[in-house]
Amino acid sequence: MAVLMNPGDPNYAAAVQAAKKRAADRIQRVSDLKLQLYNVLTPDQKSQLSRSIANWKAKGQPAPANR
Repeated sequence: MAVLMNPGDPNYAAAVQAAKKRAADRIQRVSDLKLQLYNVLTPDQKSQLSRSIANWKAKGQPAPANR
């Protein structure tokens, strides 16, 4: 992690690439989990979720999962 604070470090480029990979992997894991959860919702629950998201957006608030 300290390497990422020093662009002059010879290992800086490799550390940046490793950080990008970890971030991408985390995003993929979270996305996969959200999809799995969504797929077990009933049609009514999916509709309620869509309505809740629309309400949060209308109020100018992020959805709870994005806070």
